[in-house]
Amino acid sequence: MHIPKIIAEVRFEDSYFFDDGKTKSELSKILKAEFAHSGYDENQRAMFFLDGQGNNKLFIFKNKITLDLDIPDDINKIKVIGSTVIPQIMKRLDVTGTQRIGVRAHFINTDYSSLSETASLIEKTFFGHGLREFLKQHTPSEPILNPTLTFHIKLNHEFNMAVNVAAHQLGTGRIDKDGNPQMLEVEKTQPLLDLDIYTTESKEASQINGVLKATLEFMNDYSVKIWSLGE
Repeated sequence: MHIPKIIAEVRFEDSYFFDDGKTKSELSKILKAEFAHSGYDENQRAMFFLDGQGNNKLFIFKNKITLDLDIPDDINKIKVIGSTVIPQIMKRLDVTGTQRIGVRAHFINTDYSSLSETASLIEKTFFGHGLREFLKQHTPSEPILNPTLTFHIKLNHEFNMAVNVAAHQLGTGRIDKDGNPQMLEVEKTQPLLDLDIYTTESKEASQINGVLKATLEFMNDYSVKIWSLGE
């Protein structure tokens, strides 16, 4: 299973300390050890931080913190970094409670490479017998084009999970004259599992580590369980 991206996001009410020059200076100093480069995006009104390779990114807005990791070697890396930097940021911004904390990750099943294989797996895993028979009658020789599925699960009294399943295309492309991405050649089509596990219960800075730990335990468990439904 390939994991191209994992994101942790913490939302809260607008912080009046965000525009304070001293607060921004303090944040730059404490985050320098983890992120070599930093700056401010005037358009998005956000502070941004990057590591030396550009794979680990951190964005601080007036009302949210987003930690974005590309190609993590271990999804638990988001907890290692997040449980250190997010509480520090919350304290500097005087955030006493959160509105939403979520962790989202993409899981790509690299055992498959074609649209027909990918469509077959998604059908087998998520579509009931009646629907599969209907599809066979109406698409006897061609695979379903871009099969997708979205649903939500309440995991317990505190955590919820949004699930998105789709056929993920890898290939070469370009940006057209209007600035939109355009696929030129598809090299592989693989099953993509997009999990977003979150809580809307208010949390303090000292509780961030526990929340990240719980979301990752759910993620490790369900990223395996969901694909095994069709077995």
